[in-house]
Amino acid sequence: VRMRSLLTAQHRLSVYDGVDWGELYDLEADPDELHNLWGEPAAAPLRAQLTEQMVRAMIALSDTSPVPSRIA
Repeated sequence: VRMRSLLTAQHRLSVYDGVDWGELYDLEADPDELHNLWGEPAAAPLRAQLTEQMVRAMIALSDTSPVPSRIA
């Protein structure tokens, strides 16, 4: 199973390929990762923020190719 995770000082977000669920833990309040916040409505804004942060980090770390200077 392919997955990607973002680990911050306070949270861990993991997204799995091919499923509509993931994992979101508040590492300060739940250091043993026993309470998955992924599906909690109150955690939706945090999940969106961390997902965007993860996507931007993946883009920043991805290989780049030269921008085409003309159409072939």
